[in-house]
Amino acid sequence: SSLQDGEWEMYDPTAVCYLLAPELFEEKECNVEVELVSPLTYGQTVVDLKHKTDRPANCVVPVTIDRQGFKQWIRERIINCK
Repeated sequence: SSLQDGEWEMYDPTAVCYLLAPELFEEKECNVEVELVSPLTYGQTVVDLKHKTDRPANCVVPVTIDRQGFKQWIRERIINCK
């Protein structure tokens, strides 16, 4: 399931979890580009998750997380923190 409902939106711990427990995530290959031309959107990251363009995939992006698994993972880290 995704984190769309706002529950457990913990961005930095989620990024660390992705590095240490990638099995909790579903990934998708897609094209990711950073806008470098437009003064209005300069620096914006554009992720083509639905393959609307014909650009080849150049990244693997985590798109969903096992919420219960993440909760257990973060609780274990906090409990075992010394």
